[in-house]
Amino acid sequence: SLADTDADGLSDSDEVVVTVPPAPALTVVKSASPTTVAAAGDTVAYSFVVTNTGNVTIDNVAVTDTLTAPAGPEFTVTCPVTTLAPAATTTCTATYTVTQADVDAGSIQNSAVADGTDPTGNPVPTSTPSTATVTVPPATTCTPTIDRIRVVLPEPLGPSSPVIRPGRTVRSSAG
Repeated sequence: SLADTDADGLSDSDEVVVTVPPAPALTVVKSASPTTVAAAGDTVAYSFVVTNTGNVTIDNVAVTDTLTAPAGPEFTVTCPVTTLAPAATTTCTATYTVTQADVDAGSIQNSAVADGTDPTGNPVPTSTPSTATVTVPPATTCTPTIDRIRVVLPEPLGPSSPVIRPGRTVRSSAG
């Protein structure tokens, strides 16, 4: 029997093994800049902050972004760091060019998820989707107003010429 030299009830040579099960997890937070665009051909810069919220290192970190129709074509997300230790983050980026279909729809809607592999090479659970909406306000319309009318008569005015007063409607019987 081993002696207990520090009075904790365990011999000084006893070992306690605590098993911590691996729990890989990722989150992604997506943002867009600008959040309002005006026309086809404008560009939107997307950022995706991916965080390893699990307790093991995650490799092959990637973000997949899915556009909601009619938006498209799909774009490629680039991640500068693809291995994340627990609590580490990376900011991935992508650029999208606004299409006429986006303008016609009035918005660009899409969502992103992050995934990767755990230390044994197994896929980690896909993150909860993160969304960003970019609006395309309708084009402004203008209604023309007339503040002056210039009337040109083909002959000189005389005493029998009609009198035109402001605010009156003038009708012509000339064909």
